[in-house]
Amino acid sequence: MLVLGAVLALGHHAFNAWEDGKDVYTHESVVPQRWVTRIGVGFSFAFKSAVGVTMAFVLLQCLWHSVVHQPLTIKRMHFYWILSSLLRKFRNRNRYNISG
Repeated sequence: MLVLGAVLALGHHAFNAWEDGKDVYTHESVVPQRWVTRIGVGFSFAFKSAVGVTMAFVLLQCLWHSVVHQPLTIKRMHFYWILSSLLRKFRNRNRYNISG
């Protein structure tokens, strides 16, 4: 996924560099202006999603490595539970634009 994110970031840059400086009112550009913005946002969202999935995978692998290779106390289990619930709350708060 990280490689996909890098490819998307480079694709976004290449697309913007290709469209840069082209006159909107003449038909110099093959892609209409409204689609240039939409395609750029699509590249950005796909990049953000790929990086987010990669980071979630890395976090889970680190947690799994920690659980497997170290003795797990009740206190540490409680910490992991609190951490995961805080991450869920943070994710849901951003999804619905809830402040506070």
